[in-house]
Amino acid sequence: MEQGQSNDHLTKSPESPIHKNKRFQMISTQLLAEIAQNKFSSMFLHPVSKVDEPGYYNVIKRPVDLKTLTRDIKSGKIETFEELEFELQLMFSNAVMYNDIYQAETYKWTIEMMEEAKNLIEMFRKTVNES
Repeated sequence: MEQGQSNDHLTKSPESPIHKNKRFQMISTQLLAEIAQNKFSSMFLHPVSKVDEPGYYNVIKRPVDLKTLTRDIKSGKIETFEELEFELQLMFSNAVMYNDIYQAETYKWTIEMMEEAKNLIEMFRKTVNES
C-alpha cells in the first residue's frame, strides 16, 4: 500500500440491520426456550384459555405468554432486549395480579420464575454485549 493511502476498506463494517435482527431473534428464542424449561412454566407456555379461566380477560387487558412472545420475535414485532424484557415483566405481572396472594402456590411460583427469568435475561444480555 502506498504511503498516504487509507485502508478504510479493510475495516469491519457495522453489523447490518438484517443480520443484527436475525441474531437477536436467535438469542431471544433461546432465552424463551430456557425460560420455558422452568418447572413452573406450564401456565405461561400458551395464551390463557377463556374456558379454563373465564374471568381472566376481564382482569387482564394485555395478556402475554411465551408462545406469543416467540411469534412476535420471529415476526419482528419485538426487536430489542428492552422490549422483550418489558413483555416478560408484563407476563409475570399479569400472573401476579390475576392470582394474587390468595392463590399462594401460583403466586409463589410466579415470583420464583420471574426471578429466574430476570437472571437469565441478564446472562443473555451480557453474552450479547460481549460478542
